[in-house]
Formats: sequence, C-alpha cells, structure tokens
Amino acid sequence: MTAGRLLLPNASPSTVVDVVAQVTGINLKTVATTNLVTVPANRTLVVLAAVLRITVASVITVVGAAGLGVAAGEDDVFPSVTLTGLDAVDEAWFFAQDGVLRKVVTAGQILKLGVDTGYTATTATGAVEVVGYYL
Repeated sequence: MTAGRLLLPNASPSTVVDVVAQVTGINLKTVATTNLVTVPANRTLVVLAAVLRITVASVITVVGAAGLGVAAGEDDVFPSVTLTGLDAVDEAWFFAQDGVLRKVVTAGQILKLGVDTGYTATTATGAVEVVGYYL
C-alpha cells in the first residue's frame, strides 16, 4: 500500500485501487443523472465500490433510490436500490461488488449516478466517491 492506494498483486506499478472520481453537490430530490467519470481512451475502468454520502439534509421524509451505470437507467454497474436509512448528514450508502457479474466501463464511456426516485425533502444533497482501478 502506498499513500492510501492499494497496489494489486502481480500488476503493473500503474494499476492501483484508488478513488477515481469524487462529485459533490448532487440534488437527490430530482430524478436525473449525474456524470461521475469519463474513461480515457485506451483504458478500461473496473469499479469496485461507490459511496453515496448525504452532505446537506433538511426535513427528509422519504428516501430516494439510485444506481450507477453507463446504459440507459444507470444501473448496469450497481443496480438501483432504495436508500433505506440514508436520511441525515454524515451518513453513507455503500455500493460494492461481491461475486456478481457487472459491467466494466470502457474507453469513452461515462459512468453516471442515476437518481431513479427522488427524495421527498426540503433539501437533500449528496456526494459520490467511486473506487476502482484502470486497466
């Protein structure tokens, strides 16, 4: 491990697990997509996890649902789920890969967060960190 990065066994020195994207200011009340990262030419992004955090919350009465992906619906990397319990500042929802078939993100594709059901709230703002590595 070097400076907060995990070097993969038997991998080239440039293949490290790292935070590959961090996006703030996401309106979780609105059904919409937010671009998280565009994969550079000649690269493939393997997404291991994503963390959705609440950064501003006011009078949240119903939580929303979200997923991550590149195709219509933004749920082919992480399926859309209801974010049960994610209703206060400094709480987080962890999306993680665990022995399942999921899409890798190829050159030129854009990984997006899709809010499929908006929060019912006065204010619900979030941030996302994406953890993975490039090949």
